[in-house]
Parts: sequence; C-alpha cells; structure tokens
Amino acid sequence: MNVSRIILISGALLTGSILMAYSVSGQSSKQIRERGINCQTVLEVFIEKGMDKPVIEKKEMYNENGNITEVVEYNKKGNITNWQKFEYDEDENVTSETQLDNKGRVVSRIKTIYENKLKTEKQYFDGSDRMYKKKFFKYEYSGQQTTPDKAEPNQ
Repeated sequence: MNVSRIILISGALLTGSILMAYSVSGQSSKQIRERGINCQTVLEVFIEKGMDKPVIEKKEMYNENGNITEVVEYNKKGNITNWQKFEYDEDENVTSETQLDNKGRVVSRIKTIYENKLKTEKQYFDGSDRMYKKKFFKYEYSGQQTTPDKAEPNQ
C-alpha cells in the first residue's frame, strides 16, 4: 500500500498531545464537548516531497458546547489558505460566519436570522460591513405557507 501522506491529529491545544485514534471528520460535537476538547490540529507529512517533518494542515477551535468557532487551513509552506469564524445563539444555531484573509482582516460575513427556531433570513456583508445580498427562507406546514414579512421574492 502506497501512502503519500500521514495525518496526525493533535487534541487540546493546551496539552499539545497528539491523538492518532481519530480522523478529522470523526469527532461529533458531543464527543468534543464530553472530552473537553477546545482545539484540534491536523498535521501532514509530505513524504513524496521529501519532507520528513509534520506541517500544520488545519486547526479547528471549539466552544464549550463542541461547536466549531474557528477554522484555519494552511498550505505546506505554513501560509494561511482559509480562515473562518463562527458564532452561535443559545439554541446552537450558527448566527454569524466570518471569512478572514491571511492577516485576519474581515473579507465577508454572513448573518443568519432565526424566528421560532427556524432560519428565516441570511444577510451577506462585504469586508466593509456593507450588506450586498439577502436570502429568505419559506416553510410550508400541512398545505399552509409561512413567509417572512420582510419580502416576497420574485414579485
């Protein structure tokens, strides 16, 4: 079996311990919460490229409920290629998704609005916090349609 890279996963950032028993996508928020994990780091070794030391591929930070609050992805040179932050409401719904550049400056943000625990609207903002787009979500119950009062698309 030809293995081109090895992925190691480190557990809590504070301990710096490396856990090899789980895959990146194998953690549920329940497992993360129960184990008290606040950060997961994925390390890669590019064997075919002649690199013998692990480099950070991705870091995921979690809140006390096990929800992802921040994701930072890196290339093999250690440069940031993707950086996102997430905020949640008391029902653990994502209320804000922020995309950052490699220096930590806001590139874009999506605000999600919920009513009666249902997503009703998404607002899209640019790096200067100017809204440039909205989406509305409609739900149907037993043949009756409910629509946000804010707008009726395509009218």
